Amino acid sequence: LQMMRLNKALGGVVHVRQWACGRAFAAYEAIRMEVAAKLRVCIEAKGGKAESLFDVISGDDSGELTKEEIRSYLQEHMCEIDPAKLDMLFPDAGTSASSNGAAGQKPSEEAAAAPPRTGLAALLST
Repeated sequence: LQMMRLNKALGGVVHVRQWACGRAFAAYEAIRMEVAAKLRVCIEAKGGKAESLFDVISGDDSGELTKEEIRSYLQEHMCEIDPAKLDMLFPDAGTSASSNGAAGQKPSEEAAAAPPRTGLAALLST
């Protein structure tokens, strides 16, 4: 009888955790889509294509893109974005988004439970 109660409680906890993760992911996706849409509007207004956005914002052949470069690109094109949204998508100000993906470091347990942090290439992939 106790085992049935424990299993039922465990099932409820698992369900609530999945629901919470789903809500966090939905919020992350909404912000990602908003930023991606603003970046696409900016590049397409200038006659460019989304495929060249990474190179246009980066401005060099380093293969890296910083949050500050993204922020300045949006400001240059008079596109308002809440800085907290960029901070959520690109959490570390000192790191950069790479065209080749993440740098092969093992994420912490907290980072593994959070929605995936993606670079600009994945941001625009939808």
